[in-house]
Amino acid sequence: MFKKNTVLKSFPNKTNNYDSIIKKNVFWAFIFKGGGVVISLLSTPAFIKYFNDDVILGVWYTILSVLTWILNFDLGIGNGLRNHLTVSLSEGNTKKSKELISTSYIAFALLVVSLSVVGYFLAGFVNWNTLFNISTNLVSADAMLTVVRCIFIGIMLQFFLRLINSVLYAMQNSAIINAMALTISVLQLLFVLLVPSESPEEGLITLSYAYIAIISLPSLCVTVVLFMGKLKNVRPAFKAFRKDSLKSVMSVGGIIFVCQILYMIIINTNNFFISHYTNPENVVEYDIFNKLFSLVGTVTALIMSPLWSLITKAISEKDFAWVRKLYKKIMIMVGITAFMEFAIIPFMKPIIKIWLGENVVEVNYLYLLVYALWGSVFTLHNALSTFACGTSKMKTQTICYAVGIVVKLAFLYLVFQVSSNWIFVMISNILILIPYCIAQHLVLKKQLKFNEKEVMDCVQE
Repeated sequence: MFKKNTVLKSFPNKTNNYDSIIKKNVFWAFIFKGGGVVISLLSTPAFIKYFNDDVILGVWYTILSVLTWILNFDLGIGNGLRNHLTVSLSEGNTKKSKELISTSYIAFALLVVSLSVVGYFLAGFVNWNTLFNISTNLVSADAMLTVVRCIFIGIMLQFFLRLINSVLYAMQNSAIINAMALTISVLQLLFVLLVPSESPEEGLITLSYAYIAIISLPSLCVTVVLFMGKLKNVRPAFKAFRKDSLKSVMSVGGIIFVCQILYMIIINTNNFFISHYTNPENVVEYDIFNKLFSLVGTVTALIMSPLWSLITKAISEKDFAWVRKLYKKIMIMVGITAFMEFAIIPFMKPIIKIWLGENVVEVNYLYLLVYALWGSVFTLHNALSTFACGTSKMKTQTICYAVGIVVKLAFLYLVFQVSSNWIFVMISNILILIPYCIAQHLVLKKQLKFNEKEVMDCVQE
C-alpha cells in the first residue's frame, strides 16, 4: 500500500514560496556553474596541450558534438516524465510517482539497449574520416572507428542514466544536475592534465576510452544514492509499469521531443558544418569564441535552470499571476545580458591573450559583433523556450524550428559555394532564431493573459 505523503512530504507544495525555491537553486547553481566556468576556461589550453594539434582537437569536439545528438532521441520520455512527475510530486501522490518513474525507466532501458546494439554494428559501415573531414594520415580509419564506438558507448550509458535529471528537475533540485556536470568537467580536465599523450592519435583513443567512465560515473552515483535513500519508495520496479503512464508521459513529451530534434539540427550541428564545409581546426576557434561569449549569459542561464518545472508546478496550481510576474523579470534580465554581450567586446583581445597566450587565435571584431548578437538572441531564445516548455505550449517552437532547418541548410549550402568563412554558420543561427523569438513572445503574452482571465472569471462566478 502506498501512503500518500511518505516520500514526498519534504518536496515543495502549494504552501511553499516559489521565489525561495528559485533562490535556493540559483545559489547552488552559481556555486557549481561558477566552478564549471573556471574548469571550462582551464580545459581549453589543457586540451590544446594534450593533443598538440588543432585539427585533432577539432575532430574531438566535432565527434562529441555529433554523437551527443543521440541524447535528444529519448522519444520525449525524459521531458514527459519531468512535467508529469512535477505535478504528482506537488500533489504528494506516491503511487502515481512510482508508476511514472518505473514506466519511464523500463521504456528507456529497452530503447537504449536497442539503439546500442544497432548503433555499434552500423558504426563499422561508415567512413568516419570522410564524414569528419580528417585525413587518414593524421588518424587512421581503424582509430576513428574505435574512438567513435567508445564515445557512442559512453553516450548511450549517459543516455539512460541522465533520466535521473528529469526526476531531479521535478523535485526542484536542479543544483544537483549542475554538480554532476561540474564533476564530469573536472574529471575530464584531470585526465588530460595527468595522463600523457605520446601522439595525437594515441591521445584521441586513450581519451575516448576514459570518456566512457567519466561521463557515466556522476549520474550513476546520484541515481543509486537517491533510489536507495530519499526515493526508495518510488524506485523503479517492473510491477509498477503502466501502459497508460507511458502514453501520458509521451503525449506531453512527444511534442517536446519533436522540438528537441529540430533544435538539435539547428544548434548542435554548428561543429559539423564548420568541420565539413571549411576545416576541423576552425572548430577550435569557434569553440573559443563560444565559451567566452557564453560566459555573459551564464547568470541568466543559472536563474532559468530551475524554472521549467517550477512554471509547470505554478500552472498546475493556477498561479498565473506569479508566472506573468516572473516572465517580466526574466525579460529584464535578458535585456541586461544583451547589453553586457556587446559591452565586453573591447576587452576580448586582452582576455584571450591572458587566457591562451599570443597568436593562438586571431581576434576579428566582426566575429565578435556576430557572437555578441548571437549571445543576446540565444539568451532570449532560452528564456522564451523555458516558459513555452513549462506551460506545455510548443506549437510555435515546432513550426519555427521546422522552417528554420530549411533556411539554415539552404543558406549554408549557397553561402559556402562562394565563401569558406565559418562565421556564416553563426549568422545562419541568428537569422533563424530572431523570427522565433518574436513569434514566441507574442504567443506567450497572449496565453498568460488568457489563463489569468479564465481564473478570474471562475472566481467571480
